[in-house]
Amino acid sequence: METIREVRRQYHIDPNRIFLTGMSNGGIGAWLIGMHHAPLFAGLAPMASGLDDVVLPFLGNLRNTPVYIIHGAKDQVMPVRLSRSIVRELETLGYPHVYREHEREHPIAGGHYFPKEELPDLIAWFNSQRREPLPTSLTVVRDGSHFQSFSWIRIDSTDPIAAFSQDLVDKRDERIRRREYAKVDASIVGTNRIEVTAGRVQRYSLFLNEQLIDFSKPLTVVTNGRLSFSGTVSPSVETLLRQARLRQDPQQLFSVHLTIAVETLTP
Repeated sequence: METIREVRRQYHIDPNRIFLTGMSNGGIGAWLIGMHHAPLFAGLAPMASGLDDVVLPFLGNLRNTPVYIIHGAKDQVMPVRLSRSIVRELETLGYPHVYREHEREHPIAGGHYFPKEELPDLIAWFNSQRREPLPTSLTVVRDGSHFQSFSWIRIDSTDPIAAFSQDLVDKRDERIRRREYAKVDASIVGTNRIEVTAGRVQRYSLFLNEQLIDFSKPLTVVTNGRLSFSGTVSPSVETLLRQARLRQDPQQLFSVHLTIAVETLTP
């Protein structure tokens, strides 16, 4: 992520045209980084890769981030079933994606490679994509080690949930095996009304600007069907500067930070 920030500091690039791609282990990296930092990217293009079943729920974060997947049917390193399982998840979620499965084999690499014949369509797809910097609906899935902001929302505090270490393969506890993650679905509906469904979340933050709501009118926030906030909010220069410094993204500037406590439902 620091590399992206450094490139953006040194070069005049379009923040809505940043893509993440990689092949094999690089494709796994594209998936993992892309899922946790989806609001930064216009699209992901993982090739000949896959994901462990325990991280498939994080595909939910790609609600507004299109994906282009390429995999060889005869891949002897990363079995094609890995990408097929991801595609099934994306189809279930109804998320935008392109899946290209090829039968080609390289004389040395076998089926585990990127055929040049796939390049024109991939480039055309890149050229057709632009990030939506302020989507009106978001899905955020988090484990206990990833609590950074996700566009205009952030999970701040949760019930006990799974937390990943760097050694995911060998060190996974019961919460990871059971996929016990925090999740928020948030939508801006109508005029100045935000509806949120939160699971295993105790507190979350909303980051707002004049493109998302009308500061001159009262704001209503409903969480899990219950009123969480009703009233006016005032923009703050201090909040604007803090968020600009943290995000370094001119398309995601927020002057209001509103913290919402999730009411515990009693039997």
